[in-house]
Amino acid sequence: MRKSLALLIALLFGLQSTSSLAADKAAGRVATEDETVVFAMVFASQGKPDWAIKSVEPIIAAHDKIIADEKRQVYGARTQTETLVYLMMPGPNKEGVVVMGPSWGAALYIKGYALIDLQRGDEARTFLERAVAMSPYNAQFIAELAEWHKARNEWEEALALFQRAQEASEFSPDNSKVSEKGRAMRGIGFIQIEQGKLSEAETTFNKCLELDPNDGRAKNELAYIQQQRAKQMH
Repeated sequence: MRKSLALLIALLFGLQSTSSLAADKAAGRVATEDETVVFAMVFASQGKPDWAIKSVEPIIAAHDKIIADEKRQVYGARTQTETLVYLMMPGPNKEGVVVMGPSWGAALYIKGYALIDLQRGDEARTFLERAVAMSPYNAQFIAELAEWHKARNEWEEALALFQRAQEASEFSPDNSKVSEKGRAMRGIGFIQIEQGKLSEAETTFNKCLELDPNDGRAKNELAYIQQQRAKQMH
C-alpha cells in the first residue's frame, strides 16, 4: 500500500522514475517542486515521515508567502477538467479565482499524511483540511480526510467525505480514476458494515467489483459480510 501511494504520486505528476530523479539530484541538478513532492511521498512510503515533512515544508512556506496578499480564491488542480471546474466556481468576492498546479496541495497532503505516521493526528487534520480546501474536487485528498475521521469512528463525517470523494473521482486523472473511485466506495462500504447495513454494504462492494473485478479488498469485505450473516443465523 505504501509503495503504491508513492507510485500514484509519480503517475499523477507524469514525472520520470524516482531512480532517474535521484541520479539528477546526485549530479547537482535542483529538483523542481513537482519532483520534490515525489521524493517526499517516497520518503513517506518508506517509513521516513520526518524526511517527507522536511522536504515539503519549503514548498508550503513559499506558496503561503505567494498568496498572503492574493485577493483571489486560489485552487490547485491536477487535470484540465478540474481546472475548468474551479474557474467556474464563484470566488469569495468579486476578485475571482486563480488555479495553480498540483504541487502545493500535494505538499499539504503529504505533510498531513506524514504527521499521521508520527502519531500527530490533530496536526495532520489541519493540513489535510487545507489540502481539501485548496483542491475541493481532488478525490485522493478528500478520501484521506475521510480516513482520518474513520480512524476515530466518526462515521457520519467519514461517510459524507467518502461520498464526496466518489463524486470527485469523475475529475481524477485517467490513470487514477478507477483506483480513487474504488477507494471511496470501499470506504462507504466499510462504514455501512459498521452501521449494521449489511445489504447496503454488499451492494456497494459488488459495485466495486463491477468497477474493478480484481479488487481483492472488496472481495474480502464481501466474504466478511457472508460470515456476519452466518453468525446472525445461529
